[in-house]
Amino acid sequence: MARGEVSRDRRRERAAVLALLIGYGGFVAGTILIPISPTLGGIIFWAGVFTIFWAGWSSTTK
Repeated sequence: MARGEVSRDRRRERAAVLALLIGYGGFVAGTILIPISPTLGGIIFWAGVFTIFWAGWSSTTK
């Protein structure tokens, strides 16, 4: 492997971690927004939950 080149597994792992961070951010933001704007908060909340599950599932399959 050339210098600075990242393996496919490492790239996949980084993508999964980034997706989890985005998902948790959406989960928290949605939880905060639900009392203020139930529709927007609910959409962001469920998008975050979906992203967390998707990231977990995609990191375990190849």
